[in-house]
Amino acid sequence: MDLDDDILAAARSIAAARKQTMGKVVSDLVRRSLVTKLKKAPSGLPLLPRRPGVIVTNELIDKLREDEGI
Repeated sequence: MDLDDDILAAARSIAAARKQTMGKVVSDLVRRSLVTKLKKAPSGLPLLPRRPGVIVTNELIDKLREDEGI
């Protein structure tokens, strides 16, 4: 397996903190990312995860549209 240096360092750090092998840490992280699914609205469209402190309003949407020139 070929991992980028930053990923290898992060896995090594997590493994040390949890007193686990790097293989276990990487397996757990990959497994978690594979099973995480976005919830869907009744329309079938995926819902994005909540962001603490962010409330989406019509005003916010209008501002984002204006900023993007839409």
